[in-house]
Amino acid sequence: MITSLRPIIVEHLQDLPSLQSLVDSKNITDIDYNFEDLYSASANSISSFPAISVQTQWMNLKDTINNQNENLYTETLDIQIYQQVDSQKFRSKSPKVRNKSIYELRKLDAIKEAVTDELRTMRGDIQGDVNIVLTNLGTMQDNVFSTEKNRKIYQVFLSFNITYKTL
Repeated sequence: MITSLRPIIVEHLQDLPSLQSLVDSKNITDIDYNFEDLYSASANSISSFPAISVQTQWMNLKDTINNQNENLYTETLDIQIYQQVDSQKFRSKSPKVRNKSIYELRKLDAIKEAVTDELRTMRGDIQGDVNIVLTNLGTMQDNVFSTEKNRKIYQVFLSFNITYKTL
């Protein structure tokens, strides 16, 4: 029996072509980053941004028999997308410098769109381990906080409810 859908989703996102051009696959993990990890990111495991973290918030561990005699499981995954941007460069007089910072911030939106599009439409067999029956986007939230040297970490928080059966 699968104990969590989280590692399967992490591997699936690492292999997703629409994300490979935006995020280094080593930055898509199931590590739960805290504020201290992000504040001095250059000294920690996030060596480059953007980064994606997948965590299990809730999971139904009991077998639920539906009318077709199949066990269905439900798991809520929290997906957090991080991007670090130098906020001083937004006010630069050079359009090239300003546009590069804006591009880095817009990359966050592109990643969010790729992840939500993939997970909303995800159905069927995933890596031969599970069969996704239903996905539902629960919540979406944007956050920002300052770090050292006038940098800001922009975070997008997504919560997905995923119903699946094991193969």
